[in-house]
Amino acid sequence: MTLQQKIDYNSELRTKRREQRENLSPAEKEQARQKERLRKRSQRAKQSQQKKNLQRDNESPSQKKTRQEKNRINSVKYRKKQKTMHQQQSQQQIIHPLVSIESINNAKNEALKYLHSTQINDTDIHKAPVCVICDMFIIGCETVKWLKSKTLKDHRERLSVEKYKQFYNLQEPLNSEDPRKDLWEYYRLSGFPGMLLSKRARKNDKNEYSCCCNCFNKMRPSSITKKPPKLSIANGFAIGAVPNITWKDDHGQKHTIDVEENVTDVTKALIAPIRTHGYVMAFTGGAHKSIQGHYQFFETDATTISGSLNHIQHTHKKQHVYCMMSGRLTPNQRRRINEECKVDLNTYKELTKWFIERSGHPGFQQMTIPEECPQPVIIQDEQTTNNTEASRNPNVEDRF
Repeated sequence: MTLQQKIDYNSELRTKRREQRENLSPAEKEQARQKERLRKRSQRAKQSQQKKNLQRDNESPSQKKTRQEKNRINSVKYRKKQKTMHQQQSQQQIIHPLVSIESINNAKNEALKYLHSTQINDTDIHKAPVCVICDMFIIGCETVKWLKSKTLKDHRERLSVEKYKQFYNLQEPLNSEDPRKDLWEYYRLSGFPGMLLSKRARKNDKNEYSCCCNCFNKMRPSSITKKPPKLSIANGFAIGAVPNITWKDDHGQKHTIDVEENVTDVTKALIAPIRTHGYVMAFTGGAHKSIQGHYQFFETDATTISGSLNHIQHTHKKQHVYCMMSGRLTPNQRRRINEECKVDLNTYKELTKWFIERSGHPGFQQMTIPEECPQPVIIQDEQTTNNTEASRNPNVEDRF
């Protein structure tokens, strides 16, 4: 076929295709156009591949080496690009279609609000809020309410010390100091004399005090003449705390007993006038370990407990407090545990004296001030190589 014949053939073919397209529907025309584009793309790719094959057949060894190196570099770049895209896709958060960005932000803000609810005045110190009415921690997601000072003063009578005394029929001894003076002082909030409120409650800039939801709902104007809130201090939950006690020894020197620092758990258990359960305090330790322990309780004979208010029975009856050393311990740890379990006579005597003379606790009314104190029963095995370890780190091992 000559060149002129090829030109005429292609011209007739194009004219025939044009006439066919004019008789087609719009959808068929679009399909024909796509088919023509694919045919031309395939034809161009075939021509390009033929050109590359021709060049490879005519290239020199150095050109062939350069081409292979270039293909290798492009292949490495392609794999790296694919890996980066895969990592980005895996790190991208998958959000459920029903969860919007707005709801996620609201949840974050709500979590931050609870997180910073314990913060003290834009400092790094966090402290759990306490209810001014019931002296209980406001924990978890419970909402912290705020009571105005005026509201507290409006409920002065139902939260007063006098109302508490009248309800529980607490008679004050004539010509003597109120034995519950320390208890009333413990719940005396500045600016509210004669009321039973928590000193641990938080106060904001608006002169409002933190309060739990239960007490807040019971502090409405319609409840002024009603009974105090169920769990309030003024409703029988005036427990208080033992204050620091100062005493003088035989040489006239003053000593102060800090209940939180100087009084051991063993002393606290032994000073109780009634022990409904027995105590077992187990201590463990070892090299590179601090001294740790836990409590266990067991039932005791009720007939023995019934007479425990009497001082003689209280100090000489069968012991129900045991301290047990278990596991491997260092020699210093054994010494420290023995010291910790030993009850100091002066501390025990002064604490019991305070409970008898000043606390007003009914469990100590029939007791006399002791001249000696009970000691716990210490249970330990003889030191052997199986239960004793050499000290490795005294700073850690001698710490409770």
